[in-house]
Amino acid sequence: DPNEEGGHTELLTKDAEYESLAAELLDKTKETPVVVAIDQDPKDERNSREWYLWLAFPPPPPSEELAALDGGKSAKRKWRRVQVPLVPLTSILASKFEDVITSTALCFVADASAGLGTEILGRVAVGCGAGAALIREPLWMSAFASLAASPPGNLPKSKLQTALFALCRLDAWRVRSDVGDCRTVVFTLPGQSCVPTLVPMLQTAFPHERHVFAYDSCAETVRRGIGLQRGRNKLRKLNSNGGAEDTTSSSYPGGSFLSEYLYSLPQSVTSSVPFTPLRTVSKIADRLAPLPSLHAGVAEAWTGAVDRLLTMKADEADNGYLPFVCRTGFLMGRTGKLGDGTEDVSELALTNVLQYVTGTRSRPPKPEVLDAARDALRVVKDECENLVADVPELTGPELKAVEDLAFEHKGILIQDKTLMDTVLPRKEWSLKAAKKLTGCACCAPEEEDDDEEEEAAAARNTAGGVDMTVPGAFATGLTQRAGAGGGAKKAGGRTG
Repeated sequence: DPNEEGGHTELLTKDAEYESLAAELLDKTKETPVVVAIDQDPKDERNSREWYLWLAFPPPPPSEELAALDGGKSAKRKWRRVQVPLVPLTSILASKFEDVITSTALCFVADASAGLGTEILGRVAVGCGAGAALIREPLWMSAFASLAASPPGNLPKSKLQTALFALCRLDAWRVRSDVGDCRTVVFTLPGQSCVPTLVPMLQTAFPHERHVFAYDSCAETVRRGIGLQRGRNKLRKLNSNGGAEDTTSSSYPGGSFLSEYLYSLPQSVTSSVPFTPLRTVSKIADRLAPLPSLHAGVAEAWTGAVDRLLTMKADEADNGYLPFVCRTGFLMGRTGKLGDGTEDVSELALTNVLQYVTGTRSRPPKPEVLDAARDALRVVKDECENLVADVPELTGPELKAVEDLAFEHKGILIQDKTLMDTVLPRKEWSLKAAKKLTGCACCAPEEEDDDEEEEAAAARNTAGGVDMTVPGAFATGLTQRAGAGGGAKKAGGRTG
């Protein structure tokens, strides 16, 4: 009930209240709240243009006496809700987090596959039992991406950068009890639509953390987007008609169809509604016109996400962006297509990405971890294949229209080709591909050409004699780190 929610929301407006709230948020003895929303409040009589953060604190467990009354049903447990200006609170939090020395690493998974990559990597990271905690496509990130992509004037870029740093650290702090041996919190970004906005900001805020860019071909991404939309329509119909089909999902807090809406936007939305216009393709409107509306939305969002990868890689020397570029076709075990090869390499691909995400590149994953990861991959692979089982391959004209859009962007390799610096499945893998990619770049790099780039990547990952892939390698105060990006001062720390 929105009226009931509003009636129990505490509005903070004073500096002393912000300081007190920040101290409470970092109190290890108390539950950390969920970030519910980032928005303006049209009813705010002080400043209707102020951006607010809404937090929800879990209710304390009932006392034994209270629980004994009707099994605790007579005492309805309510969440405490707080509304606080975004900039003042996140500025305080960022300053406090900068001074925290911790051994927990963060891993950010960006997507250009209509959610296939984030679905696989998120489920595998948690299911393998290595001790990674997962923050799955948080709704607040979608709201933040929308805010950051809006016309300048809402909030200065520096304040947005600080807010993003603080909120990521706060969310990681919230799941601290779920972090195990590998000391890693995995964030899967909310869809390919927000990638152009969030990836550069996350790289600036967290230059020493792990970044993954998972992608699929444009045609396969469009096909999955169609499957997602059909699935959403089916669930909506069943839900509105009181259908008996199980619509629960263990992927969401609370495990229900409704909680998917509460904690994250549906992938059918985040894969097909671009947050920012694609300015690098001059004739994009002409190329999108022949496509059906759903195809066009997914293809444009995919192109925008891949474009961001390419622009970040082009400026790698300055921004330091060196992600694990993960082709989902390798993980899915696809064969027979040019970019996927002729052999099933899913085993090696799984091992490689698991080593990177969990920070165990210098040693093989434990056998029990790898076995659990295989099982998790098998389950999610079956689910993802079933999603598109009744979605036909794109017709010749549809495929040509998609490829024409990709061709319009001169840097994108269409359909089944590999993107720049795609990590090729092998025991000694590299974050950098061979330099000798010339002409149309239709083929994957040759194995013998990788030596020089392998050495360069190894040198970067062991800067100062420290292996950056090992959790805790850079667990120092943020202000002590040389080369950290802007935003929240030198925001690049780890939280735990």
